[in-house]
Amino acid sequence: MLAGMDRAIAQGAEDRITDTVRRLTGRPPHSFRAVAERELTADG
Repeated sequence: MLAGMDRAIAQGAEDRITDTVRRLTGRPPHSFRAVAERELTADG
């Protein structure tokens, strides 16, 4: 069952966008990849 769930997730089953981030923060959401790339290249 878990392996099946992993396969489904890898194929995009959980790839969806909601308005939760915007509602809670007032800012637009960003993908995990965008945030990770920004943090990896940030000065500091």
